[in-house]
Amino acid sequence: MTRFVSFPARQPKRRPTPQVEESVEKAGESASNPALERAIVKAYLSAVQQFRDGIDTSRVADAIRTSIEATLSALPTGGLIADMRPIVDGIVKEIIASSRKEAKSIKVGVQGVFDVTDTRAVRWATERAGELVKDVTDEVVELIQDTVEDVLEGNISVSEAQKRLRRQVGLHERWRKAVENSYARSLDSYRKSGMTEDEAKMAAQKASEKYQDRLVKARAKNIARTEVATAQNEGRWQAWQEAQDAGLVDLNKSWKEWRTAPEFVSSKTVVCPICAPLDGKRIPVNENFQTGLRSQPDGIKMPPAHPSCRCRAVLVTLSFEEIERRVMEQRRREAQG
Repeated sequence: MTRFVSFPARQPKRRPTPQVEESVEKAGESASNPALERAIVKAYLSAVQQFRDGIDTSRVADAIRTSIEATLSALPTGGLIADMRPIVDGIVKEIIASSRKEAKSIKVGVQGVFDVTDTRAVRWATERAGELVKDVTDEVVELIQDTVEDVLEGNISVSEAQKRLRRQVGLHERWRKAVENSYARSLDSYRKSGMTEDEAKMAAQKASEKYQDRLVKARAKNIARTEVATAQNEGRWQAWQEAQDAGLVDLNKSWKEWRTAPEFVSSKTVVCPICAPLDGKRIPVNENFQTGLRSQPDGIKMPPAHPSCRCRAVLVTLSFEEIERRVMEQRRREAQG
């Protein structure tokens, strides 16, 4: 989860003239997709809830006593993949919509309107969704392994293992630790209040699951925003490839420019320190933007740079650069009298 921190306001940088800006803005225009984001959130929450519902069974309890492998087989991990399947269809549609919108805005010498190859979008979306599901299931497997090992080593009971699984599933490691710390604090507080051990554990479990619910919803929204932004930028990228195939642009002589997206945040929000230095950065289309993140040593082809990032990349052709140069020269001449 990226932290957003305050830092001194940047000096306004030079932007292209209105006449030139219009062609690039339209090509790079981005918009949120609330409907798709809601669908992704729903799919993620459904997957997590199905998993939680399958934890409190005698079959799972017996499996936990046996081995990690038995527990993995007993728990409904397959439901994570099934319930998240709608994400694939949503990402495909968003890529195609973004590609078509981008394609209609590309005007370089010849005005052309074309559609992205749907099979390309389906292939990319399937791979992207597969990566997402793998990340989530890997986290679940890690959670199960750690929990079952504690049971087999005699550190916790089977009942406590089931409760831990319930209050941690759907979260990444840092948030799982936050929930466990919350559970420990609540348990200690309830014990000191005079509750019996069973009452204290029940109350602490209930409180920690409420906290978990908030974090799971936050994560679902985070995933949704990130996936929509990723799909939109991938759609633009595919449109650029189609434009080159159609002879409308030469990507070897074109640039792409990073644009931050303040329109998606309140007027009081400052662009995050990861993306602020990238705003307005232009590089050749086939090169990667360097984010400076350790997780991205080779840079990234297109935004987003981090979870919930709303940035986008726009196509800047060589002809656009020439127009901009001429306009700026004309302005300098006019300023000099």
